[in-house]
Amino acid sequence: MRILQLLIMALTVLSSLAAVASTSASSSFSSTIHRARHRLRHHRHRPDRHHRQRWRTTDNSGPSASAISGDHFLEDLRRMSKAYDEMFPRSAALRQRNEALCDVEMNTVHMNTPTDEFDPPFFVETRCTNVAQYERDRGLFPLRPQTCVHDLLRCVQGYRDLHFSRRRIGAQSWQPFTRQNVPVSCDCMWPVEKYGSQRDRDEL
Repeated sequence: MRILQLLIMALTVLSSLAAVASTSASSSFSSTIHRARHRLRHHRHRPDRHHRQRWRTTDNSGPSASAISGDHFLEDLRRMSKAYDEMFPRSAALRQRNEALCDVEMNTVHMNTPTDEFDPPFFVETRCTNVAQYERDRGLFPLRPQTCVHDLLRCVQGYRDLHFSRRRIGAQSWQPFTRQNVPVSCDCMWPVEKYGSQRDRDEL
């Protein structure tokens, strides 16, 4: 819900910027923004019962309802981006601001102990909020899905091995040390089972 509010705020700002440009170009851009905003709000206020039913609907004879909904939403975003680039071609030179699409919980882990010294001395764990809650519950409850971009895409927990140097306190030589399967990211990713592979789409 917060992602949708941010998108609507961004659309409002873009509409204000468009008013500064020429009348004809501004009219075209504002029309594009209005159509995209209307589709977003219509998608937001659709009854939950129909929303859940749409996601469960499958049809082997053609694209699924969820795939069609996702296509419309992404097409609106592409249309807005293209209109903005045409209106403000110099904006690419400005400093860009980006926001994460998935809510996360971060935790700093200090590595040094009374007997060992590490380099670097700490690292930061990054967990998707659903994974963090699952770990706090010690696996007593099922892992709840976490979504992004108006519930169209999926937040996926990423893990990686981190490498350190370690030595005993007072020693001169360092030894390699590896901490395995550290949670390091939460990425908003494309659900292939819902929308199909993006590679297949590129080939069409």
